[in-house]
Amino acid sequence: MRVLHINDIYGMAGGVEKYLTALLKEFRARGHWTGIVYGKAAGPLPSGEIAERFPTNFMQSLPGIVADLAEIVRHMQPDVVHVHGLGGADRIFGYLEPLHRLVPLVFYFHNHSLYCPGGMKFYPRSQEICRISSGTACLWHTFYHRCNSWRPPVIWKSMVRSIYAKRNAALADRILVASSYVKDCAIQNGFSKHSITILPYFTDLPSIDEYPDENQILFSGRIVRTKGLDLLLEALSYVREKFTLIVAGDGPDLERSQVLCRQLGLDDTVRFVGWCDPDSHAGNYRQASLLVVPSVWPEPFGMVGIEAMSYGKPVVAFNVGGIPEWLEDGATGFLVKPYDVKEMAEKINYLLEHPDVAHQMGMRGRTRVEQEFNRETHITRLLEIYKEVMDGRAQPSALAH
Repeated sequence: MRVLHINDIYGMAGGVEKYLTALLKEFRARGHWTGIVYGKAAGPLPSGEIAERFPTNFMQSLPGIVADLAEIVRHMQPDVVHVHGLGGADRIFGYLEPLHRLVPLVFYFHNHSLYCPGGMKFYPRSQEICRISSGTACLWHTFYHRCNSWRPPVIWKSMVRSIYAKRNAALADRILVASSYVKDCAIQNGFSKHSITILPYFTDLPSIDEYPDENQILFSGRIVRTKGLDLLLEALSYVREKFTLIVAGDGPDLERSQVLCRQLGLDDTVRFVGWCDPDSHAGNYRQASLLVVPSVWPEPFGMVGIEAMSYGKPVVAFNVGGIPEWLEDGATGFLVKPYDVKEMAEKINYLLEHPDVAHQMGMRGRTRVEQEFNRETHITRLLEIYKEVMDGRAQPSALAH
């Protein structure tokens, strides 16, 4: 099979790129031709030639984007085009219609940006999850809740992006989402439930060592307000057991988080280690007693959670977004009432006080990853979806529709 992937970034810049790299490697290993169209390279580039590369300027005019993609598609003759994430705000969906005429199209909604102008489905000022459908009401909410930029040109481009999404993402032969939460959001915002398939992410099962003796807590992710590191630090100020927190990540809120550490008297117990290469980050997981996911925005999925579970680690997280679809409360960790730092502290303290229980939870999580979030299941289902859309295109009735 010949599959052409499109993403605005090529590299290991974030969760989407990490997932995409894993796909490209797996397809190459299975003997499929793969190509990647991307706007820019960022972060460490994947090792080896795992796909044919097609760098493209997504910031050029729409006719230029259309012409570039049409040329690549006609030259490479892919069986399917798989679209991931794209930049360019108001131009983000402008080329889907001409691309759809040439080849079957699969789109993965990795986040909320296609139906939320602010991209987060979250009001940062009031710490509330947005539950409205995108539309003109978003303009009022933008100013009242400060859930988007204050710059009028940015607000306008964000609105146009969501309008284009509603109009043109429906052209996709299939829309993929990682959780039923994202599926429900997409349906609420006008996307057909019949075109949406839930396909959760996957991770591999590493070898695991003996459970660590020291109480080490892990936070892994961008240091931005929506990821909730400030609430985790506040929660840790209530934890009675001795511990060390490893903060693996970087971001614009790093300095503010470091100041908060000093204010809470956590200087000696928190280590900011920055972004880590895969080998170093594997060490962070192995040494951790538990992972905390204190995200305040509704995570579309939360891939870091199943990564920790694959290492046999329990997870404590706020009950938001797609997180409860992989974190079973009381079995593989604890779901905490959103933004209740004292309850979060209690659950963290309990796991530190009861390492045997934490180990049992972690191993149940690892079993769940093995059964539900494994590479073979994901890739097999994805290839089936590709074949379904290819077969659908081959039927005259489908083409007419």
